[in-house]
Amino acid sequence: MDKLRKGDTVCVVRLDRLGCRMLKLIQLINDFKQKGINFVSLENDIDTTTPMGMLLFSMCAAFSEMERALIQERVKVGLEAAHQKGRKGGRPRALTPVKLATLNSLKKGDEFSVTKICEMVGITRSVYYRALKQED
Repeated sequence: MDKLRKGDTVCVVRLDRLGCRMLKLIQLINDFKQKGINFVSLENDIDTTTPMGMLLFSMCAAFSEMERALIQERVKVGLEAAHQKGRKGGRPRALTPVKLATLNSLKKGDEFSVTKICEMVGITRSVYYRALKQED
């Protein structure tokens, strides 16, 4: 944004592409106005060089922030419901207790290479070395 000069026009497809928070958007648009930079949002048909465009911008920014807050609230409620059902979320661990036991038994005998052990157990080398580090 430092390369923008007076008379330039910032053009975005949607208002939320410029920013999510209403106060930040308003501050940015006011900075544009002070520097003589125009702003146009294509999807919302907002042109801040006109008074009607500024009014429409303020309304759209308020609705965008409200929509974002509602989405955050829904996600939070969904996560809480999942936790109450016993779901933890996140990626499953690569090294299960069964795989760890297999890894330890294969590692004790010196007949297989690290690569072969990883193939047999179904893990990556980084998981293998992390398991070794945790045992120390």
